[in-house]
Amino acid sequence: MLSVPLPGREASVPEWRQVRPEDREITAKVIRVADGDTIDVRDKRGTVTRIRIYGLDAPEASQEFGAESRRYAVRLLLKQEVRVLGQNRDQYGRLVGKVFLKGRDYSLDMIRNGMAWCYEQYCDDPGYREAQEAARREGRGLWAVERRGGGAPVPPWEYRRSHPRREKKAAEKVEKKHEAPPRKQKEKKGREKGGPSKSRKEKKKGKGEPSWKVPGGRISPLPSSGGEVRVRPLDALR
Repeated sequence: MLSVPLPGREASVPEWRQVRPEDREITAKVIRVADGDTIDVRDKRGTVTRIRIYGLDAPEASQEFGAESRRYAVRLLLKQEVRVLGQNRDQYGRLVGKVFLKGRDYSLDMIRNGMAWCYEQYCDDPGYREAQEAARREGRGLWAVERRGGGAPVPPWEYRRSHPRREKKAAEKVEKKHEAPPRKQKEKKGREKGGPSKSRKEKKKGKGEPSWKVPGGRISPLPSSGGEVRVRPLDALR
C-alpha cells in the first residue's frame, strides 16, 4: 500500500519511508514502463530508480483495460526525459513521486483521459478527483463501458484483493516481457582476449617452421638469427 505524507504530517512518516535529499527531485530518462503507474528511470550517473507514480492507480496487467492503459503510458513516457518529485517510499522500496513530462503532470493526464483512477486513499490533490469525475461523465477510456450501460469498472485496489495470486503472476509476466535487455559491449573486430586474432590463413601458415625449396636442399630462417638463413640438405629432410 502507498503512504504519501499529507502537508504537515512529514514527521509521522517512518524513517525507512522518508526520501533522501538526492531523490527529492530527479531528472532522468524512462527506460521501462511496467504499467500505467510504475516506471523505471535512469539518471545521468547511470542510477536506475523504480518510481511508483503518485496520485493514480492504473488497471492491473490481468484486469480489463490494463493493456490499453499501459500502451498509453508507453506512448507518453518510454525513452522520454522526465522530472520526478519524490514524496516518500512505499513498503516495496519504490520511490513514490509526481512525474512531469515537458512540464505536464503525467498523473493528471492519465486520470483525465480515463487511463487510471485517482488513488483517493493516498492522494490529497482535489484536481485529480475533479479530473476523474470529468472523465467519468464524458465516458473516456475505462469509463466508456459504464457509459454504454455495461456496469461500473472495478477499481484496481478492489481487483487486487480478489485476485492476489493471479495479479502477481500477470505482473511478473509483463515485467519479464518488457525487461530492458542488458547493455552489450561490442568487441573490436579482429581482436580476442590477449591480443589480436589471426585469420585462418595465418594460423595455417604458422604451423611448423617456414622453409623454401632451393636446388640441393631447403632454406629456412634460424630461430634466433634475426633474418639469417640456413640451408638444410634434402637428405636431412627425408
